[in-house]
Formats: sequence, structure tokens, C-alpha cells
Amino acid sequence: MQIDGTTHEFIKQNITTIIRGKKAYDKVKCRLCGLEGIRYGLSNIVDVKYDKKCPKKASKKVQVISKYVCLNFGFEFGKTYERCECPDEYKDKHKDAIWAYSEERKEPVRLLAGEFNLIND
Repeated sequence: MQIDGTTHEFIKQNITTIIRGKKAYDKVKCRLCGLEGIRYGLSNIVDVKYDKKCPKKASKKVQVISKYVCLNFGFEFGKTYERCECPDEYKDKHKDAIWAYSEERKEPVRLLAGEFNLIND
């Protein structure tokens, strides 16, 4: 998710929103520099302990670390793959997601938090 006023590109780290009492929040991490923070509710405000300039150098590769993704989408566990662009039909909902191309299925696959590691060269 792109937050206005910053060059960080945050990715939600938990699959579902965490609810503690009356507080709902998501743990987020910048996919470019690794800065971690918490986003409360549905706002675009991320609370971080310290801020740093983001180098704005996106990683071009992902390492698949989910056996589910490997079994169902034809990836090899632990292997590194080139990232690809979000298909046009999904740009409304998933343009900020991480995508990798599956040779077996001959189509891009959206990877969820916990299914990949970003690889910086």
C-alpha cells in the first residue's frame, strides 16, 4: 500500500487484521527498505518507531517459501523468481501486491505475506 507523503511502499505482514480489545491494526513492512510499522484501523497513517529515507530501489526478485504456493502454482520451494507486473484485470484491487510468473501455469501469480522473501541484488 502506498502511503501519501512518503516513498515507502508498505506490505501488510499479517493475513487478517489483528484485534486487541477495541483496537484493530495491521503490521506493515516497507518492501523497499524493510522499515516496519503499525497501521491502525483503515487509515493511511503508519506508526513507526523511527523513520528513515527509503532508497526507492524495488527488489526485482522473490524467493518462494510457501509449500502451498509451490504445490498449487508450479514454483520450486526456496527458488528465486523474477517479479512481474500486476495483470491489467487485477490493477484495481491488487496493483501493489507482489507478483511472480509461473512457467507451469503460464500466468502471473499473486503472492501473499509469508509466502515469499524479497531478494535485493
